[in-house]
Amino acid sequence: GRTLRDANWKVTAVFVDDLLIDVERGDTSARRHAIAFDLGTTTVVANLLDLETGQPVAVKSVLNAQQPFGADVITRISAVMMDPAALGTLRDHAHETLMGLAQEVCDEGGVELSEVYEIVVAGNVTMIQLALGIDPEPLSMAPFTIVSRRLPAAQATDFGVSVHERAPAVLFPALGAYVGPDIVAGVLATGLTLDKRTRLFIDVGTNSEIVLGSSERALACAAP
Repeated sequence: GRTLRDANWKVTAVFVDDLLIDVERGDTSARRHAIAFDLGTTTVVANLLDLETGQPVAVKSVLNAQQPFGADVITRISAVMMDPAALGTLRDHAHETLMGLAQEVCDEGGVELSEVYEIVVAGNVTMIQLALGIDPEPLSMAPFTIVSRRLPAAQATDFGVSVHERAPAVLFPALGAYVGPDIVAGVLATGLTLDKRTRLFIDVGTNSEIVLGSSERALACAAP
């Protein structure tokens, strides 16, 4: 109410899908941004997007600050199994990495952190669970068990990213313990299953995943 009166009823309502997250003075519709994060085991990438044009504004990458706990997901899970306190430290390192990148891309793009109304986080199951402070030990042995294929709605603050205070964090579902949200994001981005051509999607990362797909089927396998 105060915003409406102070702005003489000339305001901008900020929606993310059907969620009203803010009412701002004046016309701020031309300055709306999002950040897409690839939370990799080795490298983390942030892409600042202008939602007015759909174009990238700035891209930055950095080594994942969790690396002192191991170069791959298995050694990081082992670190938590040997010392439960490591889970909080790994979570904090993920948050530190994501927030640092958010600040860097906003600085380069001349964008205020408060003008970022949404983030997207893609990563393998272990990286997502560690970033949210979820115990990854059930991922370490057969039957490999994930906490959930679809996680509950999350906020940017759940990942330690201080952008707009009510900015949601979009997460992708997982197909399995080692065919995770990063692979689902890749399949969506490439349009792998939109036509009848049979195509191969290969993620050559610290762990390797392969998806064979067409509009009629999609088969995935992983080699952690």
